[in-house]
Amino acid sequence: MRFAACLSVLLLSSAPAQAHPHMFLDTGLNPVFNDKGQLAGVRVIWLYDAFYSLLMIEEGGFDADGDGQLSESEEAALAGFDQNPDKGYTGTTRAYLGDRELALSPPVEPHVTLEAGQLISTHLRLFEEPLDPAGAPVFLRTFDPTYYAAFDLSLTPRIEGEAECTLAVVEPDEGAANADLEALLASPSGAGYDEYNFPEVGETFADTLKLDCRATG
Repeated sequence: MRFAACLSVLLLSSAPAQAHPHMFLDTGLNPVFNDKGQLAGVRVIWLYDAFYSLLMIEEGGFDADGDGQLSESEEAALAGFDQNPDKGYTGTTRAYLGDRELALSPPVEPHVTLEAGQLISTHLRLFEEPLDPAGAPVFLRTFDPTYYAAFDLSLTPRIEGEAECTLAVVEPDEGAANADLEALLASPSGAGYDEYNFPEVGETFADTLKLDCRATG
């Protein structure tokens, strides 16, 4: 995904601390439960803005008839376009059970559609082993480590499968995250960072989906 090439017109400042993020995506996270009631994975949904969607479609020569829809073959050709780190894409998803990070598979079941001029990209991340989350909350985040792109958890999350759990979106402490970033950039090690070599602070700015399956009452 050629963020820098496609979106250079959006770079309004050369100061590294002010140059991020450049891209904003509406995002959804859907916890997926299997037929045993175990948490098996999370479906990740990334909704791209109309401008970036148009760039991707024109660059790839899609929607040649201009009807605002993708054919099945075009959807198949685009599926997984944002999962290629060799093209500079760094979006990722992490999961935690309490304080413990959980291993996730690489993205599977990629799918792309075009709706109202916006690309919607989805994929599934599976846990190494399905788990029973009744003992502690599970926290899910999707983000760009270098914070070039900001993933706003604005799409209503929903549980796929059968589970009696609650979902809540927890916003980051942006003041603390900005203070940490400014301190890092002002430190001796910060001298080596620039627009194309930015510290991996994206997770500290990320929204968190809290999945709580502990019995109440």
